[in-house]
Amino acid sequence: MASMIADDLAQPLAAAGVTKIWGVTGDSLNGLSDSLRRIGGIRWMHTRHEEAAAFAAGAEAAETGRLAVCAGSCGPGNLHLINGLFDCHRNHVPVLAIAAQIPSTEIGLGYFQETHPQALFQECSHYVELVTNASQFPRVLERAMLLGDLLTARQLDLPIKVIVYNNSSLGFVAMEMMAGGCLDTGTDLHETDFAAIARGAGIHGLRVTESEALPDAIRKLLAYPGPALLDVVTDKHELAMPPKIEWAHAKGFSLYMLRAVLSGRGDEVLELAQTNLR
Repeated sequence: MASMIADDLAQPLAAAGVTKIWGVTGDSLNGLSDSLRRIGGIRWMHTRHEEAAAFAAGAEAAETGRLAVCAGSCGPGNLHLINGLFDCHRNHVPVLAIAAQIPSTEIGLGYFQETHPQALFQECSHYVELVTNASQFPRVLERAMLLGDLLTARQLDLPIKVIVYNNSSLGFVAMEMMAGGCLDTGTDLHETDFAAIARGAGIHGLRVTESEALPDAIRKLLAYPGPALLDVVTDKHELAMPPKIEWAHAKGFSLYMLRAVLSGRGDEVLELAQTNLR
């Protein structure tokens, strides 16, 4: 049987010591999926979302110090990789992302799900290139390699421990607004029981609402053999203090408090003070 370009990808990766590829398979990745099945040696780590795949590859690379790989199919598939790849890039970990593309003869013609990954991933890559010819591929792959979600945890039974600081708010965003002298707007979230969500996904879930119960809950979380989540309910008004408080911060908070009182939200200012001065 004639060799496919997907084989030219799978074989060098296996030779480089890659044992897994994280991603969500799709039509433009079918050739790679089939090559992995036939060649063996590399396990397809099926995630529920490509963003989780990129973060997982970054974690693997950080843990092992070796090349890790993630993949996404054309269009939205590989676009979902971008948050995780920015994390990998900023952490300087060796991750290779495979962004499958539409048929090369259709590029630039408005094809279904057409994007330009080589432009989109430029800022989160040390090396990014578009392969349009089979003879070009081995050299591009070699250069790229030289530069070296809860459902996913359940799917792969990974012994991951997740701790959620649950303050029912976009707390850091709210604090930035206050420090800038603005009323916090659009940052409140409805109370969510993340432990119940975890249990619904088949993951061991714990929930703590009182600080006295936290040490025992953490011990139980770490002792659990499979994936587990601890939902820690915190006070939404508790502030994270910067290493150094500058004049601009004090000025911004003073302006926020003045605006809050004048807007009929003085009770929030009082609660903020009581929470952080106790």
